[in-house]
Amino acid sequence: MVKTTVCADSVDEKIEETYTYDEDGETLIGTANGISGGAIHTETQTDPIKQLTTSITQRNFGTLGANRQEFSYNEFGDELREVKLVADNKTFGRNTLEFNKAGQLAFVSPSDNCKYEIRYDRFGNATEFRLGNALLLSKKYDYDHNKITAAYHRSATETDELETEYDA
Repeated sequence: MVKTTVCADSVDEKIEETYTYDEDGETLIGTANGISGGAIHTETQTDPIKQLTTSITQRNFGTLGANRQEFSYNEFGDELREVKLVADNKTFGRNTLEFNKAGQLAFVSPSDNCKYEIRYDRFGNATEFRLGNALLLSKKYDYDHNKITAAYHRSATETDELETEYDA
């Protein structure tokens, strides 16, 4: 394992970046950075073969403990499938991701009982965001007039709309 450390000194603190490579020194397998005095330290772990981020750990050596995000991918490593938030070795949050045949994010499940759905138009633009059967947000694209209208559905009878014009 090869480690390379880059430091930058300022008046009050030292910022340090560390890059960790495999035995050959060719494949990045992790990064870490921190500020002297132990304020915050972030460490990233990377799968050395697929070059995918597997976890990011943040430590605050003052008042907070360590928080870690863990990333899981499909068997080919080309789609993120799950993101977990772990603190004090307990899982506090998990988002399971599902993609449609076009490779677009189609579902996000933060729990077994909750599933958000994202629908797209034929151009690949997100048009609806749903929680179960409830429509939360819808978007209409007016390509002829360069406008997008977003509707926030507060309830079945209450909706707020916002129209945005863009340059073609």
